[in-house]
Amino acid sequence: MSASPSSPSSPPEATDSVASRRGESRKQREIRAREKQILAVARDQLIKDGYLGLNMDRIAAQIEYSKGTIYQHFRNKEEILLALANEALDTRVRMFREAAAYDGPHRVRLATIGAAAEAFVEQFPHWFQVEQIVRLASIWEKTSPERRGLMETCERSCMETVVAVVQDAVVAGDLVLPEGVRPEEIVFGMWSIYLGTQIISSTSATLAEIGIENPIASLRTNQSHMLDGYGWKPLFADFDYPGHMDQVKRELFRHADTSDSAKAPLPVKVETATPVDSILRERVYTGTLVARRRSALSFERAGKLVDLKTDEGERVEQGRLLASLDTRRLVARRAQAEADLAQASSVLRELIKGPRDETIAAAEAEVRNLAAQRDVSRRRLDRRAQLVESRAVSQEEYDDALFEFRAAEARVDVEQKQLDELLAGTRVEQVEAQRARVASLEARLADIKHEIEDAELRAPFAGRIAARRLDEGAVVAAGEAVFDLIEDDKLEAWVGAPPASAALVEPGMKLGVKIAGVAYDATVRSVRPELDNTTRTQLVVLDLHEPRGLVAGQVVRIGVREPVAMEGIWVPTAALTPDRRGLWSALVVDDAGKAAPRPVEIIENDGDRSFVRGALQPGERVIVGGSCPSPTPRPPHGPTMNRLLYDNRRLLVMAILLIVVAGLSSFFILPRMEDPVLTQRVAIINTLLPGATPERVEALVVDPIEEELQEIPEIKELRSTSRSGVATITAELRDDVYEAGEVWSRVRDKIDDAKPLLPAGASDPEFDLLEVVAYAQIVALRWDAPGEANYAVLRRLAEELEQRLRAVYGTREVDTFGDPAEEITIAIDAGQLATLGLTAADVAAQLDASDAKTAAGLVRGPDGSLLIEVDSELDTVRRIAATPIRFGSGEAGRFVTLGAVAEVRKGIADPPRRLALVEGQPAIAVGVLVRGDQRLDLWAARAQEVVDEFAEELPPAVRLESVFEQNRYVATRLNTLLMSLLVGASAVMGVIWFMMGWRSALIVGSALPLASLMVLSGMRWLEIPVHQMSVTGLIIALGLLIDNAIVIVDEVAERLHSGEDPGAAVAKSVNHLAAPLFGSTLTTCLSFAPIALMPGPAGEFVGAIAISVMLAIASSFFLAMTITPAVAAILMSPSAKPQSPRAWWVSGFSSAKLTAGYRRALDFLFRRPALGILIAATPPLLGFGLATTLTEQFFPPAERDQFQIQMDLPAGASIAATERVAQAARDLLLDDPRVIAVDWFLGESAPSFYYNMMANRAGTPQYAQAIVQLDSKEDYAETIQRVQNTLDTALPDGRFLVRQLEQGPPFEAPIEVRLYGPDLEELQALGVVVRRVLSETPNVVHTQSDLSEVLPKLELAIDEASARLAGLDNGQIASQLDAVLEGAVGGSVLEATENLPVRVRVEGASRSDLAEVATVDLVGRSADGAASRTPLAALASVRLTPEWSAIPHFNSERMNEVKAYVTAGTLPAEAEAAFRERLAASEFELPPGYRLEYGGEGSKRDQAVGNLMSSVAVLMVLMATTLVLSFGSFRMGALIGVVAALSIGLSVGALSIAGFPFGFTAIIGSMGLVGVAINDTIVVLAALREDKRSREGDPQAVRDVVVRSSRHVVATTLTTIAGFLPLILGGGGFWPPMAVTIAGGVGGATLLALVFAPSAYILLMCRGCKQQKADEPSRDESSEDTVLDLPATSPETEPVVVLQGRVPAEALRAAK
Repeated sequence: MSASPSSPSSPPEATDSVASRRGESRKQREIRAREKQILAVARDQLIKDGYLGLNMDRIAAQIEYSKGTIYQHFRNKEEILLALANEALDTRVRMFREAAAYDGPHRVRLATIGAAAEAFVEQFPHWFQVEQIVRLASIWEKTSPERRGLMETCERSCMETVVAVVQDAVVAGDLVLPEGVRPEEIVFGMWSIYLGTQIISSTSATLAEIGIENPIASLRTNQSHMLDGYGWKPLFADFDYPGHMDQVKRELFRHADTSDSAKAPLPVKVETATPVDSILRERVYTGTLVARRRSALSFERAGKLVDLKTDEGERVEQGRLLASLDTRRLVARRAQAEADLAQASSVLRELIKGPRDETIAAAEAEVRNLAAQRDVSRRRLDRRAQLVESRAVSQEEYDDALFEFRAAEARVDVEQKQLDELLAGTRVEQVEAQRARVASLEARLADIKHEIEDAELRAPFAGRIAARRLDEGAVVAAGEAVFDLIEDDKLEAWVGAPPASAALVEPGMKLGVKIAGVAYDATVRSVRPELDNTTRTQLVVLDLHEPRGLVAGQVVRIGVREPVAMEGIWVPTAALTPDRRGLWSALVVDDAGKAAPRPVEIIENDGDRSFVRGALQPGERVIVGGSCPSPTPRPPHGPTMNRLLYDNRRLLVMAILLIVVAGLSSFFILPRMEDPVLTQRVAIINTLLPGATPERVEALVVDPIEEELQEIPEIKELRSTSRSGVATITAELRDDVYEAGEVWSRVRDKIDDAKPLLPAGASDPEFDLLEVVAYAQIVALRWDAPGEANYAVLRRLAEELEQRLRAVYGTREVDTFGDPAEEITIAIDAGQLATLGLTAADVAAQLDASDAKTAAGLVRGPDGSLLIEVDSELDTVRRIAATPIRFGSGEAGRFVTLGAVAEVRKGIADPPRRLALVEGQPAIAVGVLVRGDQRLDLWAARAQEVVDEFAEELPPAVRLESVFEQNRYVATRLNTLLMSLLVGASAVMGVIWFMMGWRSALIVGSALPLASLMVLSGMRWLEIPVHQMSVTGLIIALGLLIDNAIVIVDEVAERLHSGEDPGAAVAKSVNHLAAPLFGSTLTTCLSFAPIALMPGPAGEFVGAIAISVMLAIASSFFLAMTITPAVAAILMSPSAKPQSPRAWWVSGFSSAKLTAGYRRALDFLFRRPALGILIAATPPLLGFGLATTLTEQFFPPAERDQFQIQMDLPAGASIAATERVAQAARDLLLDDPRVIAVDWFLGESAPSFYYNMMANRAGTPQYAQAIVQLDSKEDYAETIQRVQNTLDTALPDGRFLVRQLEQGPPFEAPIEVRLYGPDLEELQALGVVVRRVLSETPNVVHTQSDLSEVLPKLELAIDEASARLAGLDNGQIASQLDAVLEGAVGGSVLEATENLPVRVRVEGASRSDLAEVATVDLVGRSADGAASRTPLAALASVRLTPEWSAIPHFNSERMNEVKAYVTAGTLPAEAEAAFRERLAASEFELPPGYRLEYGGEGSKRDQAVGNLMSSVAVLMVLMATTLVLSFGSFRMGALIGVVAALSIGLSVGALSIAGFPFGFTAIIGSMGLVGVAINDTIVVLAALREDKRSREGDPQAVRDVVVRSSRHVVATTLTTIAGFLPLILGGGGFWPPMAVTIAGGVGGATLLALVFAPSAYILLMCRGCKQQKADEPSRDESSEDTVLDLPATSPETEPVVVLQGRVPAEALRAAK
């Protein structure tokens, strides 16, 4: 035997064969050598400092290679760790093979291998521990597959070596294995004992305390007993195996010292614990890399870019040409400048040298020549002088000779001077001037050269092109950037740090920075002295030492160590080992020289060292190293999350307390209201055009505004009505618009754009949003004194009450109703007015001129200024009566006081535009709207105090009456729903108690209040008020949110009863059920999601139901994963289940007979799965058949003790006539014993006392609306029908609509038929036919057509010639008649805060009698301004003609809408269906170009259903994806989908049996049912797939799984139905359809889950079932069928276990 060459400190490296290295290149050998060097350094670090001390930076610091080179070999330190472990494993393989080659019996060879294993651990304890560490999942998953494969190969080699020895023993006969036992199993058992012993002995310090002094000796003993048990020879008693193994270790593996000296105390390295009072905590700050220089390169001149020499990303050197401009013009200019310079230089040289000799000689000759000519001329002159004296020649000839002489003499003088100049040379001034010109040309040439140089762009410094801004051919301006150049080789880091941290940094300080995870060295260059205004940090600038490979813009992180006051002790991290419950342990040397643990907590970890506090005391000696240091993992972050609350009871209590406090605070803070608030999607635009016919209003006002509004895509419907003098346009936004404010802002802009298109005289369009909310309180001030009501008093008191209510906190808006408006009337006799030559408009104009309410300027002095005001304001009736009125023309004009010719009085408008009758007396009502973020009950209490206080201040003649208080209805509705919630919760608790026992019921039931409180917190976060929809969502969720709790409690109880630790039971239960419960929760949420995502008013109305349900089941899932299992583990006993049966209230109900019968039924069906499918599918299919008998409905009517009455008189009726009919109707209504009060509002809509009332009528004297109060809501529909019949019979002059209050989004009429076409007369005729058919339809009370009414109109035929002679024209006649009949406003009177208009008009019968109107005197003006009186009859003839009362449009098309109102209690869908049949039978046909469509409730229902279905497809795909991924099977997903579809049939069947219509609530119930109904099927299919036999489709195994799942399915079904019982039993038409839909579907889904799904599963999965059935042995006397039934699960018992099979009779008797 030769000694192993390995040393105790390191295992020998794996040796490669020479052949394997022959083909290596030098490069490959260098790589191998580098890896060996890296591993050697890493091995030393690991031995010295443990796992945490191993890092790449330290390895790089000890070798000559960079960290990047290390990463090329090993991508992380886990790779290095695995490489070291592979080296150790290679050593173990070699040792095992050497031991297996030992010459001796096979069992002795096996003992030799055992000695090798012991020697390996003793020699290389570090690598044994590294081998265990590297198998941790957190490390293993970070390593490469190649190295993992190498480790697995080494392990297989070790195992194969040992297995070969066992196989040889079997072949030799030394070992006879029992049947079914393989050699691998023996090896696995021995390896398990060996590995477990080594791990425990190396980590546990308590073995000696339990008597295990020598773990290795115990290991050998156990293995020997095991092999003796198999009879492997030689036996332990026949051979000295321990002695042999010790000898082998001494001789074969001699490095292992097993002598007594090895048992001596090991030398260790210690460090004294020294306390500190502060630590340096590193804070990391982030910045960016910035180039030191960065320039935007540009040309200094403009030009065309012709050449680019570089591009983005290219590096350039300093001075390199980058780009150039077009220089052709500059080159030409340079050539021209050079030529000019050459010419100027030549001239200069010539001037300097002077004239040439030849030039002087020529000049002298010229002088002589001219002198000779002068002499000849003198002689000729002398001769002429002599001849003149003798009169031989004339005087003229003499003069010519004299002139010639003088000219010749002058030429000589000139030439002589030039000769003298030549002889004198060039002047100095000329030379200097030419020199200056030459210098100027040289400068110009230099400038051109500079411009040519500027046309070239060169790099000012070396760097890299960051960006190219332009391309060739572009014309650039001076200074326009072409390139961005950055100095990339000189980067600096800019990092912002708080002032306190920046103060710790000084220029010149060395800091380490990290960029992209790589560390770099940097030096602080400067710290900016000011703070950044945005980040409030100081800028620290650092220079990087080696910025190669970095680019500007990268993120830089620096760490600054700041002192933090904290007491503790620094110890090496390697000295710490994990302890219990997240603590760590440090070993210290006590006074006896023994190691003792000290539990500590790690406060700060700094890599090699950790800052700790705990039981470690100052001065103690901490063991920090020795011969056997253990690698230390990183500290964990805390206890396991899935059992966190169980381990930390205080945290559990605080979590529950947090949920309770958050929920209760939300309950008291959340706003409360009766119904959800709907978005304002409807607006009305009113525009006046006085005197215009409907046709003119349509063409001049409606069409331009509609044309502008059609450009807004968010508008869904655009309705308009053109009436005489007024246009009303209603715009409705699309259902998917939620941010309506922005759209309405654009609508206002479009209206402003249309203003210039409107005709002169048209008013500015008035834009008003329709409120879709009820007034919180309506009070009325009623006149309660004999005689005529004093509206001045009522109005002032109403204004005072309005101000006080507006001041109540939470008030949003206050409106008044029935206010007739006051004005001051000046009544003038028409004849007297005409006598004065004035018109009403003239008097109004003079009054307006006298009413000066504006400032007259300021007197500004040095010490201040004074306001000047004309004291002529109209402030009293007396002041108005005293106003002088001028009449007459020119200088003959005179004055008369207004009171002398007119009566001035103050009163209400005549006729009043609106009135109110409360308790049959004149009144003014005040309606108050509350902000949506307020609790209505608290606001109502505050408002009631104000109202009561105000009532005490009222005079006796005025009484304050309460018309409506919403708080009373809100309280009643919410109390009813909350009571239903409590009743439902009690029913659910009762079911759980019955099924599971009282203790489980308490634990499971605790999820109800906790989940409800969490829902309230979620509602607060989502800003969802408490109203009937959100509370109903909680009621619906009652039976759903308990499912998760039942499942998790069952699982925890089962694990506790099996003997598991409570904490482990919680953790394993949560881990096991997290995924399935999450999938179930997700599918349920997805089924309700379409309701929550549905746009439009219907979605806003019912969306809160779905949101509440989703919040509830999500909260239930959260509780099931956290609080519920922790509470269950705490409260449930972990003891074994009792054997004796207990009472049902303790352990839940169970029945052996029922179980046996149930099993037999399942056996019968599962052996015939097709029959099971047929039986289970029959109820759903019948339900689909019954669905054809269902009638449709949108939303059912409200259950309220109120209703409304709408009354219309014929068009043109006065408000006085409306008042008379309303009083008569009130008297009739009060005769009904059910009617308590009737309050009428005339001329306008009544204040909205219900959220979906449409207040869209104003300024309509023939219209009135009443609020009727009943004594109760009993016989609601019958009472409305009786009142309708009474009014129709007793008051035929008016059309009365007694309308019930409807739920859901508002609509005008239940049935609306719209006829479209261009011609009004044709539309009217078609409307007559449709209206006739509608009136003949059963249950239709009234019909109305937009074009059915034609108004009478007085038409004046003016004789224009006569009118002109009278000084009048058509426009003046119209304006004077309007002023006479309607009056003209002239000024106003301000009384306190009330502004009263002053109206001038003709008094008496002139306004009301047609004959008097014809005799009205018109005032005309002659050319000189004189007034003349002319009666109207003299200028015009009067005739009566018909006129359209209104011209309606729908989306800019002419339309005639026929509305029908049905009897209370009648479904509009039934009436509409009957009408359609009658219309088809009447052979009604539309002409070409005309079309018909339906609106009303049916249209709203179709729109709502369309909105609901808009997201169903996507959500169904998501649900299907969840199911397919959860089961990993398309077949399972399809099977669950079939169950979901069949559950719809169950729901509609239940709805039909219950006798409810198929309304919108039933539709949303069916949507939500899908996710609920499939949960039970998911549970059953999941259980089937978990069981091996049932997974293959074995019917008996499927039956057993179904039986085990039945209790949960039945329990959840019963709890769901119990949760809906309050809604079903509560009655009414709103909630029962939805409750019946879901409850009926869930109840039937139980049959689908327990019969249909398993039967279908058997058909899908079973292969050869028929053959299996045929092969079953027949029954005989030696066996009998047995049913063992155990009680249901409770904390004391296990779940129902039903065992049915063939048990031998003897065994059964023995068991009994």
